[in-house]
Amino acid sequence: MSGEPIPTLLYIRQSVTRDRSESIPTQVERCTEAAGRFGAVIVDTLVEPPSTSGYKDRGRGRPRFLDLLERIRSGEARAVMAYKSDRLSRGGGPGWAPLIEALKDAGCDTDRSVLTPNGWLSEFEIGIRASMDREESKKLSDRMRDVRAREAREGKPRISGRPYGYSCSGKRPEACEVPGCPHDGTISLIASEVEVIREVAERVLLGESLWRIANELNDRGVPTARNTEWRTNVLTRILSNPRYAGLRAHNGVVVADGSWEPVFDRATWERLTLALESRPASGNRRFGARTYPLVGFLFCSSCGGKLRSMQKQSGKRAYSCRKGAGLGGCGSRVILAEPVEDEVRQYVIGKLCDPKYRKQLARLADSAADESESLADQLAEAEAQRDRLLDLYLEQKVTKAAYERRYEALTEAIDALHRKVFTTPEHSVLRDLPPTVEQLDALWEERGIGFQRQLIDLVIQRVEVLPGQRGRRAFDPGRLVWHPR
Repeated sequence: MSGEPIPTLLYIRQSVTRDRSESIPTQVERCTEAAGRFGAVIVDTLVEPPSTSGYKDRGRGRPRFLDLLERIRSGEARAVMAYKSDRLSRGGGPGWAPLIEALKDAGCDTDRSVLTPNGWLSEFEIGIRASMDREESKKLSDRMRDVRAREAREGKPRISGRPYGYSCSGKRPEACEVPGCPHDGTISLIASEVEVIREVAERVLLGESLWRIANELNDRGVPTARNTEWRTNVLTRILSNPRYAGLRAHNGVVVADGSWEPVFDRATWERLTLALESRPASGNRRFGARTYPLVGFLFCSSCGGKLRSMQKQSGKRAYSCRKGAGLGGCGSRVILAEPVEDEVRQYVIGKLCDPKYRKQLARLADSAADESESLADQLAEAEAQRDRLLDLYLEQKVTKAAYERRYEALTEAIDALHRKVFTTPEHSVLRDLPPTVEQLDALWEERGIGFQRQLIDLVIQRVEVLPGQRGRRAFDPGRLVWHPR
């Protein structure tokens, strides 16, 4: 029996606390080469997702580790192999307990069940190593906290990823897409993105809503640092972050001037912070974009700019083609809000209560659903290809270089498909609409502005507003030029 190969599961986890931790392919390669020397045969490889800690919660939240325990208990394998003992757990004795219990439940020899490239670990040695690994983790954590506090006091940047407006800090140069980025541990300004930040800051200080600004940036096709859509919380994080005032914060407290160039001065940042803190909670704004359901649908016929919300001196709400810094309008068009909103309401409800029109919309919705389903199929296929690629590499049928190159390309394709799948518009609201004008009119009032904008978007692409006649005070529906979908 002792001469028979021992079926072994290879468990791989990359350290999240070590900048120079061995890569996943390196761990797989070293373990695969060593397994046969100790009478082990690898039956499968379990790779933990990135950034999975073996220390936090004693490592019990790791999905592949839990899978490992189940497969040992089922008898699929009688041993586990890892690159180092701390890859299996850094949680001390309690962190190792689930694995030891699973091995004992399966009737395995616990002195010949845990393998590293240096040989088998006995249960006694595991106990010693468990205490050493946990103590090392504690020391490493303390050292890292001290280093980060010192770096903060010295004004050095502490950045994970690439912040919008700046080049990368040099910690992951292979992931940087900024031309000319030095990758030397410093961060420098990116002019095009700084221009966007300063525009947003100016508009916020003028009282514009973040919701409207985010929508306009998306309409203009301005990408975020991660090529996703702008949202109000993203803008808030940027404007309130002391980094953009050239300040170094640690644990939420500014402790030093930073060693990098700021986007705006400290006084401007403090004004922005106050402006953001003093804004009412979403839904309670009196004059914000959310109280103007036609923002983004009304356009000036003269310059083509969007009509923005405004309050006239009389206190009445209105839509205006506003000019000024970052506004892009000509200032030649104003129309009162209530009558134009009522006109749009009648137009939209009339269309949606027309059986022929509703049937046409349903066909368009089905077409969008088919496209979304097709994208989902493509996504599933790309993810399956990535899984097969990993299998081929583990079976040594592709080289390490080919694996890493193809893996990166597939990951980029998967990310792009994810964005398409989850941003494909849905028209499920159609299914719940009542059939009569009276019922839909009541629902229009009951559901509020978010629901109203959904219905408007189903029917209208844009409405151009023509200039009004001089001396005419009454609302003229002839000023509206409809562009239905």
